Amino acid sequence: MSYRLDILEHPGPGAVLARLSGYGSRDDRHLVEDFDGECERHGWRSVIMDLTDLGGITQTVAAALAVLGRHLDDQGGGLVFVAPNVAVHWLLVREFGSEPDCAVDVSGALSALEITTTSDVSAAADPEIQPVSELRPGGIRPERGIAATLNSALKREEGPERWLSAMTAAMAKAGLADRVVFCRRVGDHLHVVGRRDHSLPADGWLGSFLATTGVLLEATELSERGLANEERAYLRWSGAELHLPLVFEGRLVGLLSFDTGRERGLIGLRSSEVLALECVGLVLTSHLVAYDAGSMQTADIDDLAGDLADEHVAELMPIG
Repeated sequence: MSYRLDILEHPGPGAVLARLSGYGSRDDRHLVEDFDGECERHGWRSVIMDLTDLGGITQTVAAALAVLGRHLDDQGGGLVFVAPNVAVHWLLVREFGSEPDCAVDVSGALSALEITTTSDVSAAADPEIQPVSELRPGGIRPERGIAATLNSALKREEGPERWLSAMTAAMAKAGLADRVVFCRRVGDHLHVVGRRDHSLPADGWLGSFLATTGVLLEATELSERGLANEERAYLRWSGAELHLPLVFEGRLVGLLSFDTGRERGLIGLRSSEVLALECVGLVLTSHLVAYDAGSMQTADIDDLAGDLADEHVAELMPIG
């Protein structure tokens, strides 16, 4: 039996009650992704997802539901699940990275979302609403990507300390990180932005390894064997699960260390999220290089970072 996602009714302004049922395959994640697009199109910010008749769930569908939840949170709304079984609940917790909002029945979900029922009009009575199973993928305009959002924020802020604040907010809003440590190169050391008590050699064993790889790395991939005391101290102090080197022309110019809040490292990220993080690194690197050079005009910074964001616009679309 395949999944079905049915729109049942609209219990209040900007709210929708839907039912996900069945026991399907990986490809059925598109039902949730298409429903996410319909929520944006119709302005539905509060969603009650009835899982009473959902026998099981795949990791990809659970991940799509987690993305839906983040999108609704970003708009000041929310997603509440009704009566998920034990297996479904366990996988939702894994993909959300924390306990999702759940209720034992629809009335409990209405209370959780502070929805006052205004009518009992069913979705079938609204000619504008299509059954989700009939929605055509690709017809929904994607939201602005995090790279473009971050680039816009960095243009308004002056200096790395202001960038850290903007970057932390942007990554948290996108559901990519709940704690960020930002290091920038000053001379031959990487200094933690906003702190004076932590730094590490930029060209030491760790810095050289980061510059050579230039890719997103798990903390478990960074062995402490052979590290200098400063390098070892930084890794332990940051306690980060992921590290993103900021490399320009083979030279390490900065480092982002962060936690996703999912406690699963790279395996907890979708391929589109990895691409989004790489785009964040490219945008931040361009601003760092321009800032340190001190000779690039504001327009040049905008063009460079904007081009990087445009080249990686694929981050806006779901992958894998």
